[in-house]
Amino acid sequence: MNLRLNTYFYSWERADSTNPDFETSHLKGYQNLLIGVNDKSKKWSFNTSLLTQEDIVNKSGMDLIILFYNLYIKGTNLWNALDVQNRSTICLCGRKTDRLTG
Repeated sequence: MNLRLNTYFYSWERADSTNPDFETSHLKGYQNLLIGVNDKSKKWSFNTSLLTQEDIVNKSGMDLIILFYNLYIKGTNLWNALDVQNRSTICLCGRKTDRLTG
């Protein structure tokens, strides 16, 4: 089993151009988790990437977001002749749009 965890934060301050007294501070936190699992015979593997994100200081309309992307199961050298892979990849299609899975 292979695991990799990355955690990072960034902050910014938003000001309203029509109301100079209105300012909002944000602190956004992200975590990426990469997971890879192989069986003992090394014929089957499961791999995925997981992303979580949340605005910690001021909520900007969304709570905790969890995304699995590049999720796949792979069989290698089955019956000494065949490789099989079932994959799901999420495509983000712009701001405030739905995700496509393909």
